Amino acid sequence: MKIILNAIKEYYRNHTTFCNLTLLFCWMTVNLIQAAFTGLANDEAYYWMYSRNIDYGYFDHPPAIALLIKVGFAIFQNELGTRLIVVLMGTLFIWLLFLLTNRRNFPLFFVMVCSVSCLEAYGFIAVPDAPLLFFTATFFLLYRRWSENDQFVNSLLLGLNIAALLYCKYHGLLIIFFTLLSNPSLFKNKRFYLLVIISVIAYLPHIIWQVRNDYPSYQYHVLTKSQDPYQPIDTLVFILGQLMIAGPFTSLLLFYTAFRYRIQNLTEKALKYTLVGFMVFFLFSTLNAPVEANWTVAAFVPMLILSYNYITSGKLRKWMIGLSLVSCTLFLFLRINLAFDLVPAAGSKLLPEFYGWKTWAMKIRMKAKDTPVVFANSYQKASKYSFYTGKTSLSLNNIQYHRNQYDMWSIEEKLQGKSIIYVPNWELSGENILSFQTNKGELQYIVIDNFRSYAKINITTPQPRYTFKAGDIIEFPLTLKNNYGKPVTFSENPAYPDWLVFCVFHEEKQIGEEKKLWLNGMTLFESLETSVTFNVPYQKGVYYLRISIKNGWLPPGINSRLIRLTVE
Repeated sequence: MKIILNAIKEYYRNHTTFCNLTLLFCWMTVNLIQAAFTGLANDEAYYWMYSRNIDYGYFDHPPAIALLIKVGFAIFQNELGTRLIVVLMGTLFIWLLFLLTNRRNFPLFFVMVCSVSCLEAYGFIAVPDAPLLFFTATFFLLYRRWSENDQFVNSLLLGLNIAALLYCKYHGLLIIFFTLLSNPSLFKNKRFYLLVIISVIAYLPHIIWQVRNDYPSYQYHVLTKSQDPYQPIDTLVFILGQLMIAGPFTSLLLFYTAFRYRIQNLTEKALKYTLVGFMVFFLFSTLNAPVEANWTVAAFVPMLILSYNYITSGKLRKWMIGLSLVSCTLFLFLRINLAFDLVPAAGSKLLPEFYGWKTWAMKIRMKAKDTPVVFANSYQKASKYSFYTGKTSLSLNNIQYHRNQYDMWSIEEKLQGKSIIYVPNWELSGENILSFQTNKGELQYIVIDNFRSYAKINITTPQPRYTFKAGDIIEFPLTLKNNYGKPVTFSENPAYPDWLVFCVFHEEKQIGEEKKLWLNGMTLFESLETSVTFNVPYQKGVYYLRISIKNGWLPPGINSRLIRLTVE
């Protein structure tokens, strides 16, 4: 055995470049196969819809992932095309990451990468985190180069890379912030301000898009927060989540070695500040609301680099190799199973969003034919239906959910007055309710002729929060703004009369819905100012109010922001 290992080491020394490229080629090949044979995740289908409607921004995210998917899908019109560019970027990402290390042993670095759960996933899944990882690696490479020589070319490249980070995901702001925090002397460097100018100019189209659309991403990510008080379980789930996405076997060792490593230069200092900063920032964020585990994914770039540099010094190397190989074996099984569902308990039953959606979509298509399908509160189902059938679909969101990109696209506007199939996300009863079986269970639906909805009518109040006395009756001023670009006449479908309604929430549960203004026959041109009376709750506490337009028996839409009410 020792002879064989020595022979392998000797061959690697004599053919280092070939061996390294072979490992990268194997990674790329595995991910291409995975991309081709694995069904789309929910969010991937949603981002595919982004790519069919290219813009400078979207409700949830900046536009980078949409552009990547559009390029790949132009080559292959299937799951592989959706993920193609992400796979190619993910392969190059590993090499770029290695260039940030001491570059002593690429095979060791490669198995460490393969042991990290989130890097396995983002090697082929087309979500914003994948390009974010790539441009995080290029950012630190260019930052190192610029720190050594801040000439104009390096400033231009780094400035463009900063913009690219922000075009991937807003988490790029944290990378920039913690890098600045690690090196305050940057503010004394005149070329630093050139970086700022270049990055702002490159990012300006997205900023303008946000302004023109009333800052939808800010409203969603910042203003729409959990109304629940702090739950300790959120912090515990976050910590466990970080251990899982770092790797089920290597996570503790990776974190330990990364934090133990002693920094040698400004770039490594920025890496450590970014790693610690991300973890601390999102740990404290759990005090306000639940935090998704993948929000820290950019921190795994510095973690891998620092951990690798520590381990190549000879400490804990054998442990890392052994644990990484165990992780790789587990991930290989999970990858094969993800594509072919050999063990359903670890596949379709555990991760149903990857399986059976093409069959589901085609089953609905057979019933719907060319009639558009409208899903209540499900951008996931609407996107998957469109991806697998090529037919029009809409997520019609109501007060029990939240707004998304479907509220901004013109799909809803184009369906006005047409016949649609409405698929609720709750159980219906009545003689007009139809249903049929799909591979995802029974699907209930109702056919609505002369469909009407009002997602682009925005209702505002003078203030975002109010304080009232319990039981008071107050006059509430409102402004209805028509964003359709043409006059809207309410209740053009007499079977579905329109009302202005007040919906009151307490601790994220709806406790009341009151009709305030009958809108039948009213035509809204550009805007309308009015006022209605509001009965303040009798019980003291913090409440939230949503002012909506209710169409017939359908749930009220999302027409206003959540308005905070403090009842004293």
